Amino acid sequence: KFGCYLYGYAPGMAYMHPAGLQDCKLSQEKHSMHDSIDNDCDGRTDEEHKNGKDDDGDKLIDEDLRIEPNADGEWGAWESWTCNENCSFPLYYHRRLCDYPPPQGSGKPCQGPDKKFSNVTCVPQRKCPEKVCPKKKWGPSCLWDCSHCSSHCDKVNGSCNFCESGWKHPKRA
Repeated sequence: KFGCYLYGYAPGMAYMHPAGLQDCKLSQEKHSMHDSIDNDCDGRTDEEHKNGKDDDGDKLIDEDLRIEPNADGEWGAWESWTCNENCSFPLYYHRRLCDYPPPQGSGKPCQGPDKKFSNVTCVPQRKCPEKVCPKKKWGPSCLWDCSHCSSHCDKVNGSCNFCESGWKHPKRA
C-alpha cells in the first residue's frame, strides 16, 4: 500500500500523522536515537528521562528518548560596552554568554574570557566618595568620622545605620 505521513518537531514535541490513508500504529521496533519522531504516537517526544521509570504514566518505560549529542559551547555576540561602576578604577567592559550554543551532554564549556575590559576610564552612574578612605572615615579628605558605627558605615552619603553597643550616634548612650 502507498502511504504518506506528515512529520515534524519543535522543542519537546514531535508529530507524525498519516495524510488520510492509515492510522499511526504503536511501533518501537524501528526506534532510533535522534530521530525526533513520536514513536508511541502519544503526541510527544522526549517526555521521559532515561531512568527506568514510567515518567508520563503511559505504561511504557524510557520511550521516545532522544539523547542530545555532545556539543562544545560557543560564545554568543559581545554585549555593548558599559561602565564597571568601580569607584577606585572605573573602566568600560563588555561581556558575552556561552549560549551559541551552550554546552550539551559532556561537551566542553566555552574557552576564553567572558569579559573584556578596555583601557578607557568611564564615569560610574553611582555616587562615589572623593577618594578611598580608611575604615569608618568618610567625606572630603576623609575628615568625617563614623568610628562608633558598627562595621556598616556608608562612606558615600555618611549615614551611620548601626551604632556599636553602648553608643547612640554621635554620643555615648
